[in-house]
Amino acid sequence: MRFILTFAFSVLLLGASVQAQNFGDLFETNQVKPAFQLDGAGEPEVSAVLKKGEKAGVVVFELKLTIPKGANSYSQDKDFAKPTVITLKDLGGWTPLDDAFKPNPKPKRSFDEVFEKEVEKLIGTTTFSRRYLAPQGADVTTASFSGKIDFLLCDKGSCTPKSNSFVAKYRDEKKAEAEKTLTLEETVPSVPAPDSTSQDSSVEPTSTETASGNTASDAAGENYQVGYQITPTRQVGGETVADPVRLQFQLSPPNAQAGEDVELQVTMKLLEGWQTYALTQAEGQLERPTKISITNVTGMEPVGEWSSIQEPELHETSVGKALAHHESVTWTQTFRVSNPEDVGVVGKITYQICKTSCLAPLPVEFSLGAAQSEKHIALASSPTLTVGLSDVAEIQAPPVPKGETEVDMFAVDTEGEITSLGVALPLAFIGGLLLNFMPCVLPVLAIKILSLVQQAGESRARILTLNLSYTAGVLLVFLLLAVVSAAIGWGGQFQNRTYTILMSIIVFSMGLSLLGVFELPIPGLVPSANDHNEGLMAAFNTGIVATLLATPCTGPFMGVVIAYAASQPTAINFLIFGLMGLGMASPYLAAGFFPQVVNWLPRPGMWMVRFKQYAGFVLMGTVIWLMNVSLDAATHVPLLILLLGVAIFLWMIGLGTTDGQAMFGKPLAYASLLAAPLIAYGIYDIRTTPESSAEARVAEITGEKTGKPVDVDEMPWEPFSEARMIELRQQGKPMLIDFTADWCGVCKSNELWALNRKPTVEFVRKHGITPMVADYTQEDAEIRKWLQKFGVQSVPLVVIFPADIEKNATAIPGPYTMDGIINYLSEAVNAKNTTVAQEEVDRKTL
Repeated sequence: MRFILTFAFSVLLLGASVQAQNFGDLFETNQVKPAFQLDGAGEPEVSAVLKKGEKAGVVVFELKLTIPKGANSYSQDKDFAKPTVITLKDLGGWTPLDDAFKPNPKPKRSFDEVFEKEVEKLIGTTTFSRRYLAPQGADVTTASFSGKIDFLLCDKGSCTPKSNSFVAKYRDEKKAEAEKTLTLEETVPSVPAPDSTSQDSSVEPTSTETASGNTASDAAGENYQVGYQITPTRQVGGETVADPVRLQFQLSPPNAQAGEDVELQVTMKLLEGWQTYALTQAEGQLERPTKISITNVTGMEPVGEWSSIQEPELHETSVGKALAHHESVTWTQTFRVSNPEDVGVVGKITYQICKTSCLAPLPVEFSLGAAQSEKHIALASSPTLTVGLSDVAEIQAPPVPKGETEVDMFAVDTEGEITSLGVALPLAFIGGLLLNFMPCVLPVLAIKILSLVQQAGESRARILTLNLSYTAGVLLVFLLLAVVSAAIGWGGQFQNRTYTILMSIIVFSMGLSLLGVFELPIPGLVPSANDHNEGLMAAFNTGIVATLLATPCTGPFMGVVIAYAASQPTAINFLIFGLMGLGMASPYLAAGFFPQVVNWLPRPGMWMVRFKQYAGFVLMGTVIWLMNVSLDAATHVPLLILLLGVAIFLWMIGLGTTDGQAMFGKPLAYASLLAAPLIAYGIYDIRTTPESSAEARVAEITGEKTGKPVDVDEMPWEPFSEARMIELRQQGKPMLIDFTADWCGVCKSNELWALNRKPTVEFVRKHGITPMVADYTQEDAEIRKWLQKFGVQSVPLVVIFPADIEKNATAIPGPYTMDGIINYLSEAVNAKNTTVAQEEVDRKTL
């Protein structure tokens, strides 16, 4: 059974290929590489201002640091070799109210090629803020701070120290806003409108005035067929609100003849701070890319594909990276005219825009030329395609959320979140110890109990050696999981069908051995029904298999411990996973160091034979469990055929060795001849059976497959999507999101005993809470990004969003109870009620 070890090593690495970093980072002094000239990056920008605080006599100091594209700087972390340092001088009695300067957005931890370790980086624009209290009798409107900011400007190969001085003066935001004329600068050239009497004549471009007072009948004029502008609107809280963008559609040139090319241009201009997204997505991007589709074309044929004149920028978001456009972007597609009298096009652009938070994707239809529809130009504001917008005051960001520049609608408070190594280490050990009591690992522990019984009467050295060998197998898997956990998460290897099939074969083979179907001539390598003289290799293998089977279960504390480990340097990550492994192996280590514990167990006898056979059936049940939770139903029969071939092969090998024949002689040839067709057919059938999609599994959970009316006693699950979550959050509706997977034993226990219970369902329905299920059975980049956003690396996780969008959500990893979930839901509902009541009091007071 040597292939057990081989399989265990190989399948662990199926999920990802991750290169481990050097342990030396933990002990070396942080030093910058000796290179001080930055290659290709522009100069950073620094500006500072003082703003009115929330109370009289308080100002907010804000310093904006903009790092050029392709470069980065580092956070204010004092443990770092060269942190960013802000120094203010000559404050004249102004007293800081905050402990430190607060960065927004918060720096992201990632691997740095200069320092060769995980560090907190500053990318793009970061605003540092701090509140100050004025000295007695001081006039805040005359306040002025001066100082400097020292930081490193680095690219992939080198760093340059920077020191920028600044002066921050008081600015009245309300007064400045009242004086500001909100205009969008002209970027698209005016297009001459065709004369009503001659296609060859043209009209000079008009000024930047807009026809904001037009009616639908006015818009039906010929000018709008060439091009027009609109301000899209959406429904927010039952009201129609303008988006912070202006869209422009045009065909040019307007008088193209047959055989000539015309260009369809779709231009979007955005208010400051907003961005939309490119036609393609960055790897792992959650924001929706812009989609432009043509639904009808007359008098011409498309030539080429859609492209953008402005290249999108790759920038960091709170949950990953995205290809985005700022200020303005023009997308174009070329068409070749076949009938000049009938040139027309109808299409639709679907875009998503974000600032601090994101709005749901919005579709906007358009039409030009002979195919133009009046409904598409009913809100058109300028047939002359001028882009200076005197009427742009109507373009305002939708009112979500309140104070959105300061509120992260998806901020969470993670229950039990760990912030220090001193807390993480003992919890890692306890979490590993509790894994021994998880249902996933119990089948293999039956084998370990047999080995402990067999150890009775052995020498102390022999008992210690066997249990150290078992511990080595456990630690090997935990350390490998430390390497791959960042890529696949805890238990993520069960998302791989090949891994689950190999584990099924291993466990099935062990069960056959315990039932006495076969024995290998190597004592102790694999347990059998007739003999259990455990060897070092058998103990090592048992540790490997036990740990692999434990990964679908997540014990208490493990979710937050693993999330903490993922954010730490490599050495700390290995230390935490190693302690979890020691925790899982600790009962057997204790038996090795204190062999008198083994003597408390019953002496070997006939009961052991029966117990071994019982353990064999338990392992067969484990195979059924693996098939059920990780494999599609269509895969079950092919896998059973494959297992039948494996059983025949091992049985015939066992017969040969029992008769005293060499294992690699005729028994092997006969066994291969008989079993090969079954094994080959099973493998072929599995490979040709497609895996079910995530949508199909979610449809089954939410009841969409059956089409039956939803039972009032059943949870009205909806499939998880980022767009739906954003929509509900903006509307101020409470949510419950269950991040789950079929292979996650604790997830299924949570759903059975806490979520899908009548009291929970009744509470959800009564208070209008929207429950969503995020199925992570197979790898899903969107779900994985949101798991990390909510402070964990894998399932199980429940996130409860209150109705009040200014309140943080609550993330609950690991096991939980029905009463606990209902309490969290009650807090979410009551938080909104309290806010509404206070607002009512405020209105009455005013």
